[in-house]
Amino acid sequence: MTRTNPSARAGGWTHQDKLCPELAKKEIECPDPPRANNRVEIDPMKKTLLAVGIALAAVLAGCNSDGTAKPTASAGPAKAYPLDVCVVSGEKLGSMGKPVEFEYQGQQIKLCCKNCKPDFDKEPAKYIGKLSAK
Repeated sequence: MTRTNPSARAGGWTHQDKLCPELAKKEIECPDPPRANNRVEIDPMKKTLLAVGIALAAVLAGCNSDGTAKPTASAGPAKAYPLDVCVVSGEKLGSMGKPVEFEYQGQQIKLCCKNCKPDFDKEPAKYIGKLSAK
């Protein structure tokens, strides 16, 4: 965008024009043209990275440090876990270290290890059904 120095058009000189009178008479290239509504344009790649970062932060906010879901607050106390074995593998609880404990839809769940959690998450109804049958 090309602009003429306003003081040159009006025929007057400002203190800035005295520093370089040649520029006052010439048309100069404006390095930063005005934008509509004074809004700053953001590079599309930066927009994408910002959106991904926000989404990732939202997902991670719901996870514990080991990647498991944080327990959610329920209306009352969770129903006690009725078994002494893992609902997924059938292994005795404590045989593979400290059991993984969490709450699912108001029911306390205990698994023998963290490796059983993905299987539970894949088909929770199947395993909850095992608990209600006992």
